[in-house]
Amino acid sequence: MCELTATLVDGNKREILMEDVIRLDVKGNEITITGIFGDTMTVHGIIMSVDIAKQEVLINPR
Repeated sequence: MCELTATLVDGNKREILMEDVIRLDVKGNEITITGIFGDTMTVHGIIMSVDIAKQEVLINPR
């Protein structure tokens, strides 16, 4: 499968927000992250990159 790990990146600090991410919804500077079991969380920031090969999305908390 192609689930992602959502990681918050603030300078040199990295914090995993959620694993097994299947959906990202962006509305302005709010990103709603949805996991494989339907769990959700909303964070403020911008998506820095999405790397399918690494199964990773990097979010900057602006």
